Amino acid sequence: MSQKALMGPRSQKSIKNKAQAHNPHPTIEELDEIFGAPPLIQGEDIRDYETLEHQLRTSIKPIDIIDEIWLQDILTSQWEIIRLKNIKVAILKSAQFRVFRSLAEDRLGHGYKKDILEGLTISEALKKLGFEDNALTARAFVFNLKSMNSIETQISQLEMRRDHAYHAIESRRLSKIKNRQFFQDLDSKSDTRSQ
Repeated sequence: MSQKALMGPRSQKSIKNKAQAHNPHPTIEELDEIFGAPPLIQGEDIRDYETLEHQLRTSIKPIDIIDEIWLQDILTSQWEIIRLKNIKVAILKSAQFRVFRSLAEDRLGHGYKKDILEGLTISEALKKLGFEDNALTARAFVFNLKSMNSIETQISQLEMRRDHAYHAIESRRLSKIKNRQFFQDLDSKSDTRSQ
């Protein structure tokens, strides 16, 4: 059996890529192959994801695959944070009809005549019932408090993960700078001694 056959496809590809080893930063195509498709769900726009990715990439300026892995973690964490915040809004909006009916029943009694509020905007109907505009959102929040707390917990965890990835990049870069400075200082001391 030949050594090439023993190495398998991954090793053969690795050897092929060693010619590109002078550039440790992967190409966009390689990154797409490594990380796969963006984690989008129904209703999310690829352009929004790509805009966030571009802004993060411009800010972080990854220099190698390790930075790219951390950048990907920051990107997906931030994308999920945005998604969860949008879900919170959607939950509140979807609860508004049920909450409005509950508020109307509180003031007018169960089985109230709907024509009393007919033709009014939500704000006008709330005023007629003696509620402030924010009463609808407040009651919707209370009705969905368990879901809201669960989402907030997930958001906090994602924020910590995102921040950890960012700090890992910064720490790694600082370590590289310190190492480079150490060896430069060592070289300059060596040059001084040889003179």
